[in-house]
Amino acid sequence: MADDEKLTTGQSSTAPSQKAGTSALILIPGDQSDIEYTERFVRARSVDDLLVLACGPDPTPAIERTERLSVDGRKRLLTDADSDLTADDMTVKRLSDPTNLSTTGIEISSLLDDAGGTVVCVHSLTALLEDIETERLFRFLHILTSRIAAADAVGQFYLDAAAHDDQTIYMLRSAFDTVVETETVPRFSN
Repeated sequence: MADDEKLTTGQSSTAPSQKAGTSALILIPGDQSDIEYTERFVRARSVDDLLVLACGPDPTPAIERTERLSVDGRKRLLTDADSDLTADDMTVKRLSDPTNLSTTGIEISSLLDDAGGTVVCVHSLTALLEDIETERLFRFLHILTSRIAAADAVGQFYLDAAAHDDQTIYMLRSAFDTVVETETVPRFSN
């Protein structure tokens, strides 16, 4: 069962606590393109490798926030954005269809470093759920979070809590080691 953690929005001094080999479901309120948890995590630690999957109708805000993050090593972005993105300190790879979970899973897994230290950020599960059944996404997440654990990496997966019913959130949360809720997201009861 996933542990719960509260993230107070706007308190940049609070660093998230997440251990290597774990994955967190981050519940964000409403239609936000917010990767604040990942930003705090990266700022508080020496991160050697950041891998971000940004997808959905408009992944641009998540992409822009990723560009501004400073990491000690590699910064890689997988996206379905139509524009050709370039950044001096970031490798960008375009995924033609992130809802093709086999291809997306293989791509993410191939980029995981067995030495550990990789932070994997997926923004957002809500965008994936627009085209994928909940059960299918759950199976994908179960496999991916297991691969993240085996690589001693850290997984951070964003979900718009306002866009989904309790049953969907409850099902997905069981694939994660912890659930992080912002203050503005209503507390989810077990």
